[in-house]
Amino acid sequence: MMDEPNLPEAPSSPKRSVFVTGGLAAGLGLGLLIVGLLEYLDTAVRNERDIWAFTKLPTLGVIAFAGEQTAEPTKRSWFGRRTPDLAAGTKPLMNAGG
Repeated sequence: MMDEPNLPEAPSSPKRSVFVTGGLAAGLGLGLLIVGLLEYLDTAVRNERDIWAFTKLPTLGVIAFAGEQTAEPTKRSWFGRRTPDLAAGTKPLMNAGG
């Protein structure tokens, strides 16, 4: 007669450490891929070097940043998004001079 059947000491599958490590690596890789794609698609010009990279022309003048932009009052909508409060006194985006 052969040995009696017995239950294993520990389950052979699923190995939690492999799943946790794989999920962490996949999540980190996907996050870095999304951030890299967003940076690649961003075409904002932030300094003189960016202007030169796009145009290959020298910069004739630069408009300096004058400080912090004042925040307009906002209201919360039903879904938690903030919307500008248009009744709180709107101001023009550009000075017409004068």
